[in-house]
Amino acid sequence: MLRGVNVGGRNKLMMSDLRELLEGLGYRRVVTFIQSGNVALDAVDVSGVELARDISVAIENRFGLRVPVVVRSHGELVAVVADNPMAEHVEQPDKLLVGFAGASIDPAALTPVAGSIDQIAVAGRELYLFCPNGQGRAKLPNFDRQLGQPVTMRNWNTVVRLLSMTALPLLE
Repeated sequence: MLRGVNVGGRNKLMMSDLRELLEGLGYRRVVTFIQSGNVALDAVDVSGVELARDISVAIENRFGLRVPVVVRSHGELVAVVADNPMAEHVEQPDKLLVGFAGASIDPAALTPVAGSIDQIAVAGRELYLFCPNGQGRAKLPNFDRQLGQPVTMRNWNTVVRLLSMTALPLLE
């Protein structure tokens, strides 16, 4: 998952160009979903940390964009969905978000915004958020600043779509 591409006219990156770049790096079965930097691919014998670094460096070298990249395997996405501490809100997928971080999140580092009705739960490297008034009206803290690392957000529909994208059988 790429953070902050094609948002508000900044960091423009065509997904077709991204697919071409990743295929040129030797990754197989590269699939993108919508224009916000969601990618599924086959990467064998490389850790998530190495994959994130390699993709981020390649994007900067080719497109001149400094883009944080967060990687989750299919198994990790299964756990993100299965272990959702806000499962009661999955029927409102536009108001349920998951924030993905590169490293474990310390819940004590989060200070809620005064007067916010938005709910936040932490599980490992994920933040689960329920914003009853919608994401546009949410009063959320600056997660990057509070946690000291980039966090990329996806709504529940996108999380479920990413899970299904990664469940495809590997190419032979």
